[in-house]
Amino acid sequence: MIERLGITGKELQKQIQKSKVKIRKYKSKFKSEVDLKKKAVILVDDGVATGATVEVAIKHLRGKKVGQIVLALPVGPKDTIKRLNRLVDKIVVLETPPDFLAVGQFYRDFPQITDEEVIELLQ
Repeated sequence: MIERLGITGKELQKQIQKSKVKIRKYKSKFKSEVDLKKKAVILVDDGVATGATVEVAIKHLRGKKVGQIVLALPVGPKDTIKRLNRLVDKIVVLETPPDFLAVGQFYRDFPQITDEEVIELLQ
């Protein structure tokens, strides 16, 4: 992805530092440390385009030594789904339309979930 976007090393390092700060804030805010070792995890997303974010989540879960990862998605492009399928134990996808442009095109209403909603769901 970095090569495709032509991102320089300096730009990458700057973004990494910003992301680390953001991650620390989220970890503090959500306080959701759960022991996932050897557990089956169902990773759900509202859909994927490039799959980059989901791929990072999968790698994070693998680092937690989970037992199994099932990826559940309503929609995504065929090439992305094929790539992600190699990273998980099982994938469930409802639609892989040939005219895929963006996840939001497959929703009538596509609001952002708030941090408060995430916290409520985690509890």
